[in-house]
Amino acid sequence: MNVYFSSALIDVTQLEELANVGFQGWEVIAEGPQKLDQDLISLIEYAESSFGLGISVHTPFSDLNIASLNVPIWQETLRQIEAAIEGLADHARIFVIHPGYVSPLAAFCTEKALVKNKQALTRLVQRAKEYQVTVTVENMVNVDFLLGRSS
Repeated sequence: MNVYFSSALIDVTQLEELANVGFQGWEVIAEGPQKLDQDLISLIEYAESSFGLGISVHTPFSDLNIASLNVPIWQETLRQIEAAIEGLADHARIFVIHPGYVSPLAAFCTEKALVKNKQALTRLVQRAKEYQVTVTVENMVNVDFLLGRSS
């Protein structure tokens, strides 16, 4: 079993320290300070070549919702997740996504949110197949507004 670390902020010194204490991989959080750009790609390549770290990716999730009934938000959510897959598939085999959640708009029509969630997951699985990677849904805390807690 490989043990990965996850951190929203990481630099070269921290990568070295974490590799030296026995971690075998890094879960990149592909947003905020680790947004998908050439600096991140360079840091990933350094982690792979210098320390032999495996890479997994936690796709963008802040302010995003794969079950959104707000169509522009739903589309942007998928665009950002797909961009992470496309941009990092050469470095990672596993891409973690957050399940959708019931927004205030969906509170009175949760079935519609479930449909959007399923559509998003279907599309993301297809995109993962195209890049020969795996998408996984994060195991979340048991909170009423989160989808995917029972089915």
